Amino acid sequence: LGINLSGGGSDNNVNADTMIPTRPELVPAALELFKLLPEETCSDRLILEDDMLRNQFGRRLEDSSGMLMAFLLRTAKTNAERGPAAEDLTITENILHTLHSWVRYVRFHPRMLEGSPLVEWTFHVLADPRYEGD
Repeated sequence: LGINLSGGGSDNNVNADTMIPTRPELVPAALELFKLLPEETCSDRLILEDDMLRNQFGRRLEDSSGMLMAFLLRTAKTNAERGPAAEDLTITENILHTLHSWVRYVRFHPRMLEGSPLVEWTFHVLADPRYEGD
């Protein structure tokens, strides 16, 4: 992805240990970006002279899927720790949209989801009455 998460550089706005931007206002933008990357990789709108670049980018996403899952889980936990009254439901929805995009478009080993607390968290969210439609 071309993002340095090793902690080097003073402009690094992501804490590699927790996978949460140190500036909370960056979380919605990061979720949107992470949602769009796989979609754009598979889109015909991305015109490339060499399709090997598309495949190379797809492999980079595959290689980054573990970090993405850690980011989504940590974001979900941080959001839930606010408590039901302060939890940002938009953040929860964006986590689900991002997870959907990666499951749909990025090839990664099924065990990554199988053992992930994100699956249990997803079912918890689906059972939450705050998400019921009108």
